[in-house]
Amino acid sequence: MPICKQCKLEKDYSEFYKHPKTKDWILHFCKECKKEYARNNRSKEQDKKRYWSNPRKRLNVIYRWMMSRCYNVNCRNYSRYWKRGIKVLWNNYKEFYDDMISSYIIHWEQNWKTKNRQTQIDRINNNWHYCKENCKRVNAKENNQHNKF
Repeated sequence: MPICKQCKLEKDYSEFYKHPKTKDWILHFCKECKKEYARNNRSKEQDKKRYWSNPRKRLNVIYRWMMSRCYNVNCRNYSRYWKRGIKVLWNNYKEFYDDMISSYIIHWEQNWKTKNRQTQIDRINNNWHYCKENCKRVNAKENNQHNKF
């Protein structure tokens, strides 16, 4: 049985994460120690800055989530989008970016100092596709008010 390098305890293989780049295919820290290390070394302020401080990066994340919901069969929300016939009408990220960046930045600048600064893209008509004419910028609270589910 492997020994955790952090707590120095011998534990069962099920107590370790799998890692393909090690000889024995397990991470050398047990799951508990790994979680504790991540919790103690993650700065919440750094996470917020990385995620919210640059609206251009945030827009890229939104695009990837949108594509995943509509086209990735393994996505948990796939049935709520593709199976209902909802598609992304932008051919690529550049088209999406060119259409959405100016209004997205304006909304972001108006809201980034408030607590509700999570600028998101919402469909005006929930049963229609993702496209410039059907998308608007909202914050998280507004976006959750008219969920279908």
